[in-house]
Amino acid sequence: MASENAEKLDLGFNTASDIKPKKEWMNLFLRALSFFATASATLIMALNKQTKTLVVATIGTTPLTITLTAKFLHTPAFIFFVIVNGIVSLYNLVVIAVDTLGPQYDYKGLRLGLTTILDVWLWQQVEMVQQLSWQK
Repeated sequence: MASENAEKLDLGFNTASDIKPKKEWMNLFLRALSFFATASATLIMALNKQTKTLVVATIGTTPLTITLTAKFLHTPAFIFFVIVNGIVSLYNLVVIAVDTLGPQYDYKGLRLGLTTILDVWLWQQVEMVQQLSWQK
């Protein structure tokens, strides 16, 4: 009798199979969002140019002006920002591909190991860029 009541009792908890597809779509959505954010930041910084015209002196009534142009290449911090955001954009694309195509080609948990290898590769690339930017 107790076993019959236990089978009929539904507490409303979700099983792991109910949550998994929603969690995978949320992960994919967040990865795509971070890809678009880093790619747009990279493109905006790389393609942006600011020009300012300043009056240096006035000779008689004629102003002597100089035009200054600022690009991301003039500041090492901005160069680092553009390179690292480019690397992170590429990393996000690769992880999106591994997450979407991974279940088809997963061989004995290789996908988890591949994601770990990609994480280590990303940190190595960021450290390398940081070391190169400090040497200038």
